[in-house]
Amino acid sequence: MNRIERARASSRRQFLDVLIGFVGFFGIVVFVATVAAEITGRPALSWALGLLGIVAVELALVTARRRTQ
Repeated sequence: MNRIERARASSRRQFLDVLIGFVGFFGIVVFVATVAAEITGRPALSWALGLLGIVAVELALVTARRRTQ
């Protein structure tokens, strides 16, 4: 692998790392909102489905990150 290919791979890994952190932050926020809704007795289905979607995206990003190494 030449220098340009290594730079592209490194750039892609860094971009995926940023996305993983960004999605992970919102995953924590939605998790806390889901727990708060459950504890207070408010409807939590939409929060739970949103959390499911965020977890699915997070897993896809982590898988893509592992494939770039």
